[in-house]
Amino acid sequence: MSARARRSGGDDQVDLTQGTAQSGIEFVASDSGSAERRGSGGSQVVVKVDAAAVDSVADTIKEYKDAVDALESGLSTQITDHELEALTRSTLRHVLFCNSFKEGGIISRNEVIQHINAASTAQRKGVPPLVIAKVQLALATLFGINMVELTKPPARKTGNDGAGTKYYALKSMIPKDLYQCTVGTFESTPTVSQKGLLGVIIALIKVSGGTIVEEELWRHLQSLGVEKGTKHPIFEAIPSDVVDEFVRRRYLKVEKMPSMDKDTRLYAVGENALHEISEDMVTQYVESELKE
Repeated sequence: MSARARRSGGDDQVDLTQGTAQSGIEFVASDSGSAERRGSGGSQVVVKVDAAAVDSVADTIKEYKDAVDALESGLSTQITDHELEALTRSTLRHVLFCNSFKEGGIISRNEVIQHINAASTAQRKGVPPLVIAKVQLALATLFGINMVELTKPPARKTGNDGAGTKYYALKSMIPKDLYQCTVGTFESTPTVSQKGLLGVIIALIKVSGGTIVEEELWRHLQSLGVEKGTKHPIFEAIPSDVVDEFVRRRYLKVEKMPSMDKDTRLYAVGENALHEISEDMVTQYVESELKE
């Protein structure tokens, strides 16, 4: 799909999917944020989207382009353009396969580097970061996917003050209004109701001071009609399984604290959620609910 963004009333354009087939879709940046669909007797569709969403996509792509340029200029080892492109394509396929196989799960940075080194004719310093940056740029420009690097902090009980473990999560960069007009409404996707549950859990963690004991969490959820081991008609899954999936995808994180009789599990907000939801957004949501 080839999609171009332009500001309403202006000529500035951002090509989001370079080198791909034409689909007759254009979306117009509008400060109003409303979406509209217009046909011209054929397959042409014009979608009005929020200008900030278009700017955000363009800024992300520029960041990846700048990173690639900086890494290429600072590369001290010899590698041919052919081998570099081959490594980029191979790593791109590996990342997409891992994301599909893990159903949207996280991808370890070490795993990606191991793949690059295994596919290379020789291990060369500086090549893996450059390949990763080129993969991030390709995913953004060709597929509208943001390969976000996140950091999993070291476990508190280990006493390790290191930098933590880096990993990647793939997130859609497609503006919401464009997605609704070309694919379907966000409300029709099966994960929306589960995201609502995640929002409630994050709010409970916030008002509990940053962590919440597992038993306390389920006591609050039970008061809302969400039973830990009973399949929920809206989620179409057992809530405890849904929460475990949040932990696996690092939207939530769990720490075990030793107690007198057993280990107590504490839930906290994970890095994936912090990347998508700011502290201010959580605070505003909690304050609005408490006012009501």
